Amino acid sequence: MLFKRKSISVELYAVGNGDLIDIIDVKDQVFSSKLMGEGFAVLPSDGYVFSPIEGDVISIFNTKHAIGLRSKNGIEILVHMGLDTVELNGKGFELFISENEKVAAGQHIAKMDLDLIKSKGKQTDIIVVVTNSSEIKNLSLFNLGNNVNNSQIVGQIDL
Repeated sequence: MLFKRKSISVELYAVGNGDLIDIIDVKDQVFSSKLMGEGFAVLPSDGYVFSPIEGDVISIFNTKHAIGLRSKNGIEILVHMGLDTVELNGKGFELFISENEKVAAGQHIAKMDLDLIKSKGKQTDIIVVVTNSSEIKNLSLFNLGNNVNNSQIVGQIDL
């Protein structure tokens, strides 16, 4: 007798308030070519950054521009705030979480100073990348090209 493995899906919430775009439309080849994995981005209308999943904070870059998360199902997510913002050495970012902390989907995890980031000639895209994309079956996105907010489900990962 064959046993069919139960399909598991994980919902992804908007990582910010603003316009939702596909990762292929991010103006950075490392992200848009999916070298780091499947994903999406929000072009923020404000500087609030939210967790796209429920899980654990597994890493925080010392420059505060990127946060690693892991769901209970093992999905690994990178939340990357802005493009080339590593060069700001933490300026323009305020974090509200710490490593090994549990986070809820939609939880406020950071704030970006959009004016400061733009004044330094950097893009403010908030990018979400599934860094272990080879482990997932599919990533579906909803509301591409539309304005979204942190309480909205914008995607689903099928394991």
